[in-house]
Amino acid sequence: MLFFVVPIGTVVWFSFGYKPGLFGTHANDVLSLDRYREALSPTFFATFQNTLWVGVAGTSLCLLIGLPTAYWMAVKAPPAAAGCSSRSSWCRTGPTSSSAPSGGR
Repeated sequence: MLFFVVPIGTVVWFSFGYKPGLFGTHANDVLSLDRYREALSPTFFATFQNTLWVGVAGTSLCLLIGLPTAYWMAVKAPPAAAGCSSRSSWCRTGPTSSSAPSGGR
């Protein structure tokens, strides 16, 4: 929990600060909401909308292709098409040659 809260808290703390100059470091001696006003300006907001659109489109495309393919591999495909070979013990159903008793013959 500490490795989640501390970085998020640091980002939130720095978001209320400002950058004094072009080559200056970040300063928090005067706290303000200017960074949030800047983020909601038309330029940054349009960039955010484009980024969100690309993320939603990419996720939708992956789900559109991946879910039917995963269903086909799990239910409809023969074991060889799903990546199983005669050497893959995780694909077998039933006892493997290494789990058979080694007695007698």
